[in-house]
Order: sequence, then C-alpha cells, then structure tokens
Amino acid sequence: LNYAQERQAFTVKTSWLEKLGRWQDALTSYERAQLQEQPRAGEFVLGRLRCLSALSEWQQLTRVCEAAWPSITVGQQLEAAPLLAAARWHCQQWEGLSKVVTLIEPSQYVGGFFRAVLAVHAEQFGEAAQWIDVARTSLLPDLAPLANEPYSRVYDQLVKAQQVSELEELIEYKLCQQAIGRAGAQVAWPDTSKQAAVSADVASRSHETCEGIRQRWRSRLRVCTRELRVWQPMVELRAMALAPGEQQETWIKFASLCRKSGRLELTRASLSKLLPPGGPLSTLPVHQLAASSFGGLLTACPPELLYAYTKYLWVCG
Repeated sequence: LNYAQERQAFTVKTSWLEKLGRWQDALTSYERAQLQEQPRAGEFVLGRLRCLSALSEWQQLTRVCEAAWPSITVGQQLEAAPLLAAARWHCQQWEGLSKVVTLIEPSQYVGGFFRAVLAVHAEQFGEAAQWIDVARTSLLPDLAPLANEPYSRVYDQLVKAQQVSELEELIEYKLCQQAIGRAGAQVAWPDTSKQAAVSADVASRSHETCEGIRQRWRSRLRVCTRELRVWQPMVELRAMALAPGEQQETWIKFASLCRKSGRLELTRASLSKLLPPGGPLSTLPVHQLAASSFGGLLTACPPELLYAYTKYLWVCG
C-alpha cells in the first residue's frame, strides 16, 4: 500500500487498513474523516468503534460511543451495541451492560452470551444456563459449514464455543464456592456430629472440584494461541470468580502479552490489579512518575509483580 501510494498516487481506503490489521492507522484515518465529512459521521463512528475494540481501548470506546449515540441512526446504534456491550463488560459497568444488551437480538451469540454473563454476575444460575444454551445453539449454523475448513479458518468460532463452556464451568465453580460457605457455617454451628461430618465431606468435594476447574483453566491457556483478542475474554470471565491474587500467574502472562502487543496502558492496568488491597498504592504509576514512587513500589509490590512492572517501564523508555 505504501509503495502504491508513493508511485501511483491513489488513496488507500480505510477499510483496507482494517483488513490488514493496521488498527491504529485505521483509527487515525476514521477520526480525520469524521471531522471532514459530517454527512457520513455515523459511518466513521462505527469504524472508530471497531478499531478501538480491536485495540482493547475499552474506556475510550465507551466514551466515544456515548458521545456519538444521540447523533447516529437507530440502525447504527444496533450495529454498535455489541461493541459497546463488550466494552462495558470489560470495564465491569454492569448497569450499563444490562441496558445495552436489550438492543441485541437474544437469538444471536452476542445477545445470549452477554445475557448469560449478566445472569452469572447476579448469581441467577438457572437463567444463565438457559442463555448459555441459546448462545451455543446460535453457533451451530456458523460451525457446520466450516467442518471441512482448515483449523485457522474455524478458530474464532471455536473460541466462542470455548467461552460458552467456560461460562458453564464458572457457574459450577460459583456453586461449589457457595457449598463451601454453607458447609463452613454448619461445621461452625453443628447440630450433631453426623451433620458436621456430612458438611466437612461436602466442603472437601467442593474444594476438589474448584481446584480441578482452576487447573483446567490454567492448562487451557497454556495451549491457547497467544493473541490478545483470545486471552482477554477468557481472563475476564475467570475474574468473575477468582480474585486477581488467585490467578496472579495468569494476569502477569496477560500483561506480558499486552506489552508485546504494544498495549502499554492495558499492561499497566492489568498489573495494577495485583497490588495488595489496602496497600500504599491503589494503582501502578505511569512510567513518567515511576521514579518518584519507587520507594512505595518496593514495599507494595511482590517480587513477581515488580519484575513484570520493570519490563513495562523498560518498554516505555
């Protein structure tokens, strides 16, 4: 494209930049075009949202979408709704997610998936299971024609199927955690020794189930392709059940993937989740302020986190 522009003097379409994965260049082009061509501003807003989604700039995507929402058509709002839903999920804006998901057709994969996520968050596990079935069913028409296609062609659809399965595991994990909590309360205040023994057995089996699920999650990520668009939804799903400290290795690996992909702000935000609660720092400082906060970093950060943060600082210069 650069050669053709220099030699043939023709204009590169922004959609070509999207297809080539040059998301930052495409975003800049859409922003410039939105300012110059007001009649097509809604079309360029959608282009910006697609680029911001690919770049995992969820906070900015939310701001751009909310600012442009009154000025775009109903059809464009429906097209933007899945992107905004993903952004609000990643930002944990649950109330906003519940509003925007009403614009997404329930029979679509995205509609079923996010409704299931909301139900899991509200601990409405029966409703969540129903939406999981809807999401899985919606994938069948897309998967069937790809049965004889190369693995790389069907990978995105398989990732979606895997996310649905992990939602089911997430429900199982949360139910086991609830069983552990109830068993602990019964052991603390047992009516009989037999009841205490039963509660202890339930807690033991639930602990084993939870550990098995965590082990599957870790093993699955080891063989998963190291792409940000694949890792982030999986990490965010597990974060609905696991505190950051319970999956420290996963968050550090995810931050490393963000750093290597050039998503430095996402790297810092991901590492900040691993700071001990109640410590002197609530978030890791940007690289410009790291030197003045170095004393606090040494006391607040465990060694693994400090090493990963040092890599971030090195890349930032």
